[in-house]
Amino acid sequence: MQRWGHAAGRSRSLTLVVGVAGGMVLASGVGALAAHQFGDVPTGHAFHDEIGAVAGAGITTGYEDGNFRPGADVSRQAVAAFLTRANGRVGFVPEVETVIGNDVDGFGTVQEAALIGTVTIDAGATGDGNGFVLLNGTVTAYTDNTDACPCEVTTILDDADGQEFLNFSYFDLAGQATETGYSNGSDSLQWVVPVGADSTRTFDLYVVVDDGDVAAIEVMGELTGVYVPFGPDGGNDLWTQSDGASSQSHESRSPRSDLSEIRR
Repeated sequence: MQRWGHAAGRSRSLTLVVGVAGGMVLASGVGALAAHQFGDVPTGHAFHDEIGAVAGAGITTGYEDGNFRPGADVSRQAVAAFLTRANGRVGFVPEVETVIGNDVDGFGTVQEAALIGTVTIDAGATGDGNGFVLLNGTVTAYTDNTDACPCEVTTILDDADGQEFLNFSYFDLAGQATETGYSNGSDSLQWVVPVGADSTRTFDLYVVVDDGDVAAIEVMGELTGVYVPFGPDGGNDLWTQSDGASSQSHESRSPRSDLSEIRR
């Protein structure tokens, strides 16, 4: 009996470095006031907010004496370091196919859950800064074992490092086949995770069958993770003041209790 692993399908991981709109070092139009961080960048400085946001995103740490020296020349090597920290990173797991159910191979092999894919992202921030990872997972499932349906499928975004379910949802495969002879359904999940400086974070997308009578459900899925240095207003917070929210936590929700073993 196979459980909670890679064996039922192909899991691939690819990490690239790309530019992300809004991630330039000298981005203007920062909406929220940045914290006062440098002795030579007073609150009244014309670029106080922008400099504070760049420092908050870990793109620069300033000098050891606590100053930023905003008028100083910048070397090409420093620009290279700034751009590397400021620009985004994306991990992508494309078109993974797997099978879940109580007879996935015709020989009675049970695979109640499968890992669709894993993305690992290196944070661009350094020093005391932070950034964010936007996760997007998509799953399409179908089965010709319609007499065992309607059957419920769960998709889960998981923080592999923090051992925390980030987001999850359920969808049903109907008990009546379409013209193709299959019952099908699809789902997508999104989540944004704050990440600290100089950290490497790993995230998983799982799919789980919640009905033990279905023989086999074919599953196709993709997982994308994108690192960005700034929040929605160009600052270093995920939420703006107008949002009236401080968390996107699922403190009041959790996956079904029998899903607690799915982690690798």
